[in-house]
Amino acid sequence: MRKLVIVLTIIAFMACFGIGLYLAEIVPGTGILKGDSGKVQLSTPASRSQHNILVIRVDDLQSKSPQLVSIWGLIVYYPEPKLIFQRVYPLGMVDQNQIKGSFSLSARKIPSQSFLKILNEKLNIQWDNYILIDNLASDAFSTWAGGPPVGQPETLADPSLLIKVEGEAVRQVCAKFSTQSQGQRDSFNWEQVVPDHLLTDIPLDFGLLSLNRLNKTGQAIQCDIYSE
Repeated sequence: MRKLVIVLTIIAFMACFGIGLYLAEIVPGTGILKGDSGKVQLSTPASRSQHNILVIRVDDLQSKSPQLVSIWGLIVYYPEPKLIFQRVYPLGMVDQNQIKGSFSLSARKIPSQSFLKILNEKLNIQWDNYILIDNLASDAFSTWAGGPPVGQPETLADPSLLIKVEGEAVRQVCAKFSTQSQGQRDSFNWEQVVPDHLLTDIPLDFGLLSLNRLNKTGQAIQCDIYSE
């Protein structure tokens, strides 16, 4: 399962992104996740011009019970190409207590359907796929983009500080994509995060197609952030 290749776009990426946050790169050595029934759960976006991805950050994917840290929405537009990061949690547009209370992962580290359903309904957006990252991966993406460390204990303990630091990390990731073409961006060392600190349900074939469409022009990618 860990021998397949997946594609991400930033990350970040985020820091939460480090979003995030990385649909624009190929990640070697990662498997496509299976549901509790054993059947592969894949989702292909309904629209050929837009791909909606949830970037879900937890504290530690190696933990028996990872705790939710933050959520960002990553919307990829074609054929511009364009990336939009939207903060969802914390300080998002939805009921924060309901989001936190509904979060859970299966033994295979798959977000529960009830959790994803709440995000779909509250945000009125059909999310096509998710990227699940932890603090280690978030720090790695932020450092790659020249952003601040986002997994420090003092940052995680203070929601207002988390919002500020994580927002800056996402801005740095976004800036790297919007000011540099594919050939100018430094390569990211995926071995430090895959597969122990980053998981996704993005199908291999769609990921490869998305990578090609994002880099088709060879130019920098437009990237916007909505963090309030």
